Amino acid sequence: MPLKVKPFSPDEWPDVIYNGTRIFNENYWFPAYTIIVGLPGETTEDAVETVRLIDRMEHGLHKEIGNMAHFTVTPLSFVPLGVLKKSGFYNIDDQIDEARFWVIYRSWRHTVLELHTMPPTLIQLNPALKAIFTTLCWFGSKKILDGIKAWGRSRGFDADKSLRLN
Repeated sequence: MPLKVKPFSPDEWPDVIYNGTRIFNENYWFPAYTIIVGLPGETTEDAVETVRLIDRMEHGLHKEIGNMAHFTVTPLSFVPLGVLKKSGFYNIDDQIDEARFWVIYRSWRHTVLELHTMPPTLIQLNPALKAIFTTLCWFGSKKILDGIKAWGRSRGFDADKSLRLN
């Protein structure tokens, strides 16, 4: 999809996303991004750069705007539609590599971090229900991340390496 980032260049795209997220956050918007894993033509370096962008957003936005910094990232496998309908589906079981695993792991990890730092004003429950909800989110999200890490480990991937790319 060579025209997807127009009028920007692919090299400018990470800055567009980063700065756009900052502007959204400064205006009390909480962006939810979808990342397609296994897009035809995607390279290992593309996946690594995606992980670096998630990392940059996690750390940089918080330094710049503090507790206003929020976003989610949801990874989805490529499904052939439109002009790419003749391309094959991305079969995660057969085609996953470590870099794409990192994209999935870091996306889920960031969503978990958002759950743990969610502004209290977003949860309008009585204190007892809020405590139960928070506890369930904490344990449930830990189980999800542990499951993703275990799945990656079973394929020879190191999730923690994705935390050391920058």
